[in-house]
Amino acid sequence: MITFKGLSRDLAACVVKRGLVSALIFTGLAAPLAQAQTMAGASTQPASTTDDPLTFYRAYEVAFAAGDVAAASTAAQSAWRTGERVWGEGNANLAGLAFNAAWSLVLEGKAVEAREPARRAVALAGRYPDKVNIKEAQFLEAYANLIATPTAPSLAAFQPAALAVGNGGWGDYILPKSYIDAARVALNVRNANLARQFIDVGLVEQERLAPDSTSLRMGFYILRTQASLISGNYGQAVNEAMEARRAYGPQKSERDVNWATLSAWESAARAVYVSVYDVESRIGSRVIHQTAQAGKWDYEELIQLNRPPFACTNDRITRRGSGPTGINFPTRESSDGLAGGAFVRAKLDTEGRVISTDILASLPRPVYGTAAVEGIRTWRYNVPADTSEACRYVDVELSYAFSN
Repeated sequence: MITFKGLSRDLAACVVKRGLVSALIFTGLAAPLAQAQTMAGASTQPASTTDDPLTFYRAYEVAFAAGDVAAASTAAQSAWRTGERVWGEGNANLAGLAFNAAWSLVLEGKAVEAREPARRAVALAGRYPDKVNIKEAQFLEAYANLIATPTAPSLAAFQPAALAVGNGGWGDYILPKSYIDAARVALNVRNANLARQFIDVGLVEQERLAPDSTSLRMGFYILRTQASLISGNYGQAVNEAMEARRAYGPQKSERDVNWATLSAWESAARAVYVSVYDVESRIGSRVIHQTAQAGKWDYEELIQLNRPPFACTNDRITRRGSGPTGINFPTRESSDGLAGGAFVRAKLDTEGRVISTDILASLPRPVYGTAAVEGIRTWRYNVPADTSEACRYVDVELSYAFSN
């Protein structure tokens, strides 16, 4: 059964449409550039033929220096494949080319495609250990296999490979990012304890390698929230969702997808807590004070995180009626976890009808946002006559909890 505890809220806000932004984006691609393997005897002069792998290798270096990861990755693949064709295993530089091909694909977010060059780098590392660190190559292969086959056996192979290059052994941003992906897979196979291990180690690596990466830190805390929900630590889940929001801070723009996602996860955690413990509190302040970390969150801080810092906020726009009317909750998806949620921005006409919707957050899967929109489109609002067209928007945040 699904219980809805009245944790939805309608906020009127002025919105300027902007380009789509992926939630929880991993940033900071400049630091890993030093990890690229260098070619022995690579000339700085252009090669006379494209059959020379070093032609592509130099293009790879130039693209990375310019910050063009996609172009660098393409050049790295060409360098490696050309080396395989014209050099064979007799050239030690082939090991570095294979490693670069795998590493750049992982950096580009194409870990699945990195499996082949990673396997090749591992094989060649045994023959040319001075060209490629075999532990780093094994890590890339294990990470690529984990993304390609997100199962418990892949997790078991990934864990020792990641630990072998951690603890100061490898200064690459890919490492903390890999722990986020590993924790996500662990949660998908319902292993919250293993997910927490990955999160704890990942946070240490994030502090070591990317201490200023807000996106990484909040990503880890959101995964902690999910792990706590699965483990039944509902109060802790609320606090960890708040830790993620504190790490991110207030809204950064009118259409801040990251902020909306964090807000939705916090509300979802609260929905579970309220459902389980029957806490009668619409704003959730009692939830904070009843957790193990009582008093950690100041109510005024919560208000500031929820308050849009932009002009055109209009609290006079109100919904007609009450309750989540018209929303068909996706009960068949309850195996995804104990909570669902969505953050939807709706544009209104002068009569208060919803004329368009924008899903800013949908968790834990897109079906939740779709279900929310189907209901919200039937809602009607009271819009004051003096509301400008630019301000005829409302933010609708819905949170619901599953209970047996």
